[in-house]
Amino acid sequence: MDTVEKKKVTGKTEETLKAWNRIDAEYYCSTGSEGFNGIAAEKKNRTEPKEGRSGAEKTATGRSAALILAAGRSSRMQAEIPKQFLLYRERPLFLWSVEKYRRIVDLTVVVTGEADVEKTKDCLASFGMDDVPVIPGGEERYDSSFRGLLYLEEKGGFDTVMIHDAARAFVTEEIIGSALESARNQGTAVAAVPLKDTVKRADEKGLVLDTPDRSSLYLIQTPQAFSLELILACYRRFFAEKEKHPALSVTDDASVVEQFSDHPVQLTPGSYDNIKITTPDDLKWLRE
Repeated sequence: MDTVEKKKVTGKTEETLKAWNRIDAEYYCSTGSEGFNGIAAEKKNRTEPKEGRSGAEKTATGRSAALILAAGRSSRMQAEIPKQFLLYRERPLFLWSVEKYRRIVDLTVVVTGEADVEKTKDCLASFGMDDVPVIPGGEERYDSSFRGLLYLEEKGGFDTVMIHDAARAFVTEEIIGSALESARNQGTAVAAVPLKDTVKRADEKGLVLDTPDRSSLYLIQTPQAFSLELILACYRRFFAEKEKHPALSVTDDASVVEQFSDHPVQLTPGSYDNIKITTPDDLKWLRE
């Protein structure tokens, strides 16, 4: 079958999503690795990622690792397949983040849904990244983060960990490097951008209660980077507390440090282009 170019898919959001689901289901959800190998073979002139990281890209002493979280159910995307397998420039979305982190940190690990472990391994191998471990995640994002952290602890030898959403394919090496440097120097780093729009706080009827000062408000992104010892200790406290209060939850990794330690969380520069592909409206970012 001829390769279908994503940039030719036009029409309403629903029609676009339907077309993309059909294409990706054929190439990326078939049994075995034929779909991955077929796409990889067609892209003969692509630049292969380097093995590990180059000397020029090493930022400091100490070993660092990255967890690429790709275990979400993509319910808001309303897609038939996990969004990390959506194509961007003939590659599944999550590979763009994996490639960038491999250039900077000592070890990059993909944490994905249990049902997608083998597909993810096949995909990585087809694009020359079979040195990247793939482990199963959990029900919630925090479960996946903790499983990844325990994996790094068991491997041993890492002092800094970066945690990144697989759906943030447009992260830059500058953003990653800045967060890594901060985490090594201060123990924490969270990529963020200042809020541009005015924010209103409203009640359940939609009536405005007040207007917070936006000068101190930021949109939080990934990477979020930490001392491995610090984030593991905080996650263990979180899960111990969750046993007593099952409804307890957190929305990002920095929240665990904020709630279960006195360690300050440092914001580092993000980018307004470092978006997370989350809903059908975000598909426009993947079309060229």
